[in-house]
Amino acid sequence: MAKKAKVTAIFNNKGGILKSNLTANMAALYAQQGKKVLMIDMDSQANIPQIFGLDADEFNPNNYNVLVEGEHPKRAIVNVFDEMKKEHGEIIEVPTVLKSVDILPSNDDMVMFEFDVLMNKAFHENYFKLLRGAVRELQGIYDYILIDSPPNMGIYAGNILTAADSVLIPFHPETLSKRSLMKTLQAVDKFRVAYNPSLEIIGIAATKVKMNTKSHKKNLKEAYDYAESKGIHMFKSYIPETIKGADAVDEECVPAVLSSVKFSKEMRGLKNAYQGLFEEILALEKEGAKVHG
Repeated sequence: MAKKAKVTAIFNNKGGILKSNLTANMAALYAQQGKKVLMIDMDSQANIPQIFGLDADEFNPNNYNVLVEGEHPKRAIVNVFDEMKKEHGEIIEVPTVLKSVDILPSNDDMVMFEFDVLMNKAFHENYFKLLRGAVRELQGIYDYILIDSPPNMGIYAGNILTAADSVLIPFHPETLSKRSLMKTLQAVDKFRVAYNPSLEIIGIAATKVKMNTKSHKKNLKEAYDYAESKGIHMFKSYIPETIKGADAVDEECVPAVLSSVKFSKEMRGLKNAYQGLFEEILALEKEGAKVHG
């Protein structure tokens, strides 16, 4: 059977809740399992290349050229290991596992994405299907394609939800985030009905959690209850609030799970959190394979 990548969007319309970090850490963990992974950066802030210490402005062509100008996506893809060796090879040791991880990069060209799509009459009949076209060109190359999403519910979101097979929704347990979670779930439902009937929600993953605060415990409990009432899985593993993930990015140019720091209890806890969430995701994938197989 020909390879066909599973396409997962890390999606929520709220910013600052570790979407890019979830994407990068999941990519690294899949690569450690021997899988070939592509990360598609749909955010003009280009956080995915930055996690690996790469300058997104150097990548030409990029995702904007693919989606708006018709560039073939294979020409815009960069390999993380190769690019890191060019950028950091004499400064840091680049993990060899990243040979299996590619990026379809974005940069601030994507700021104009919605405007340029709406202004071009040629896109009017398919402006939610631009990313889907690119993904279909790439699915035979990879085992997993992970889409990092911006905090946006417009044409960006439409493209992401139309292209994805499944959605992983990060949730920061602050009071104002509960409304964002509900809006995100509503958006997924609408796009499932209108454009992508096979779209599934993998589950909700709590991020930047402070379990020593009453408000986070309360909001997590409410989120679990809400997810259960909707028949949506909410993961038991959660990503704690910590600066150690940022330290790994700043000092080592890798996501937390690839950090070489060994003697920090906080870093071990963060790596274990990502690993625990990943193992829950793998378990759900196996269950899904049994059901659909």
